[in-house]
Amino acid sequence: MVREKDYKRAVVDSCHHKQECSDRNACDVELLTVGGFSPLEGFLNKEAYEHVVEHMRLPGSDLLLGLPVVMDTNNEAIVEGQRVLLTYKGQDIAVLEVESKWVPNKALETK
Repeated sequence: MVREKDYKRAVVDSCHHKQECSDRNACDVELLTVGGFSPLEGFLNKEAYEHVVEHMRLPGSDLLLGLPVVMDTNNEAIVEGQRVLLTYKGQDIAVLEVESKWVPNKALETK
Protein backbone atom coordinates (compact mmCIF):
# COMPACT_ATOMS: atom_id res chain seq x y z
CA MET A 1 0.00 0.00 0.00
CA VAL A 2 1.33 3.41 -0.97
CA ARG A 3 0.74 6.08 1.66
CA GLU A 4 2.95 8.97 0.47
CA LYS A 5 0.74 11.25 -1.67
CA ASP A 6 3.35 12.44 -4.18
CA TYR A 7 4.61 8.90 -4.84
CA LYS A 8 1.05 7.62 -5.15
CA ARG A 9 0.24 10.34 -7.71
CA ALA A 10 3.39 9.47 -9.68
CA VAL A 11 2.46 5.78 -9.76
CA VAL A 12 -1.10 6.57 -10.89
CA ASP A 13 0.19 9.00 -13.52
CA SER A 14 2.51 6.29 -14.89
CA CYS A 15 -0.45 4.14 -15.91
CA HIS A 16 -1.23 3.68 -19.59
CA HIS A 17 -4.85 2.59 -19.09
CA LYS A 18 -7.65 2.63 -16.55
CA GLN A 19 -9.72 -0.53 -16.04
CA GLU A 20 -12.92 -0.71 -14.00
CA CYS A 21 -12.93 -3.98 -12.03
CA SER A 22 -15.84 -6.35 -11.81
CA ASP A 23 -17.05 -7.23 -8.32
CA ARG A 24 -15.01 -10.44 -8.48
CA ASN A 25 -11.83 -8.72 -9.68
CA ALA A 26 -12.16 -6.06 -6.97
CA CYS A 27 -12.52 -8.79 -4.36
CA ASP A 28 -9.41 -10.54 -5.74
CA VAL A 29 -7.44 -7.26 -5.59
CA GLU A 30 -8.44 -6.79 -1.96
CA LEU A 31 -7.55 -10.37 -1.04
CA LEU A 32 -4.18 -10.02 -2.77
CA THR A 33 -3.38 -6.77 -0.95
CA VAL A 34 -4.32 -8.03 2.52
CA GLY A 35 -2.64 -11.44 2.14
CA GLY A 36 -5.80 -13.49 1.70
CA PHE A 37 -4.18 -15.34 -1.22
CA SER A 38 -0.79 -15.64 0.49
CA PRO A 39 1.82 -16.44 -0.72
CA LEU A 40 0.56 -14.76 -3.93
CA GLU A 41 1.61 -11.13 -4.23
CA GLY A 42 -0.25 -10.46 -7.46
CA PHE A 43 -2.33 -12.01 -10.18
CA LEU A 44 -0.91 -15.10 -11.89
CA ASN A 45 0.99 -14.65 -15.13
CA LYS A 46 0.39 -17.02 -18.06
CA GLU A 47 3.08 -19.51 -17.05
CA ALA A 48 1.85 -19.72 -13.44
CA TYR A 49 -1.78 -19.88 -14.61
CA GLU A 50 -1.09 -22.86 -16.88
CA HIS A 51 0.83 -24.63 -14.10
CA VAL A 52 -1.96 -24.05 -11.56
CA VAL A 53 -4.65 -25.25 -13.99
CA GLU A 54 -2.67 -28.38 -14.86
CA HIS A 55 -1.27 -29.29 -11.41
CA MET A 56 -3.42 -27.37 -8.89
CA ARG A 57 -0.19 -26.22 -7.25
CA LEU A 58 1.90 -23.06 -7.37
CA PRO A 59 4.93 -23.37 -9.65
CA GLY A 60 8.12 -24.28 -7.83
CA SER A 61 6.33 -25.44 -4.69
CA ASP A 62 3.92 -27.99 -3.32
CA LEU A 63 1.49 -25.30 -2.17
CA LEU A 64 -2.05 -26.15 -3.20
CA LEU A 65 -3.86 -23.56 -5.33
CA GLY A 66 -6.92 -25.00 -7.04
CA LEU A 67 -8.33 -21.70 -8.27
CA PRO A 68 -6.32 -19.56 -10.67
CA VAL A 69 -6.30 -15.92 -9.57
CA VAL A 70 -6.22 -13.80 -12.74
CA MET A 71 -7.26 -10.33 -13.84
CA ASP A 72 -9.57 -10.71 -16.80
CA THR A 73 -10.32 -8.06 -19.38
CA ASN A 74 -11.29 -7.95 -23.01
CA ASN A 75 -9.54 -4.60 -23.51
CA GLU A 76 -7.36 -5.22 -26.57
CA ALA A 77 -5.49 -1.92 -26.04
CA ILE A 78 -3.77 -3.27 -22.92
CA VAL A 79 -0.46 -4.93 -23.75
CA GLU A 80 2.37 -6.59 -21.87
CA GLY A 81 4.72 -4.21 -20.09
CA GLN A 82 2.10 -1.54 -19.43
CA ARG A 83 0.70 -0.34 -16.14
CA VAL A 84 -3.05 -0.31 -15.63
CA LEU A 85 -4.89 1.68 -12.99
CA LEU A 86 -7.53 -0.63 -11.52
CA THR A 87 -10.65 1.11 -10.25
CA TYR A 88 -13.79 -0.08 -8.54
CA LYS A 89 -16.94 2.01 -8.52
CA GLY A 90 -14.83 4.97 -9.62
CA GLN A 91 -12.24 4.62 -6.83
CA ASP A 92 -8.56 3.87 -7.53
CA ILE A 93 -7.73 0.56 -5.87
CA ALA A 94 -4.47 -0.72 -7.40
CA VAL A 95 -1.92 -0.50 -10.16
CA LEU A 96 -1.33 -3.63 -12.21
CA GLU A 97 1.88 -4.19 -14.16
CA VAL A 98 0.93 -6.41 -17.10
CA GLU A 99 3.42 -9.26 -17.25
CA SER A 100 1.54 -11.45 -19.71
CA LYS A 101 -1.76 -11.50 -21.56
CA TRP A 102 -3.60 -14.55 -22.84
CA VAL A 103 -6.99 -16.18 -23.28
CA PRO A 104 -7.68 -18.53 -20.37
CA ASN A 105 -8.66 -22.13 -20.97
CA LYS A 106 -11.99 -22.16 -19.10
CA ALA A 107 -12.81 -25.73 -20.19
CA LEU A 108 -9.55 -27.04 -18.70
CA GLU A 109 -10.11 -25.01 -15.51
CA THR A 110 -13.32 -26.93 -14.81
CA LYS A 111 -11.73 -30.41 -14.95
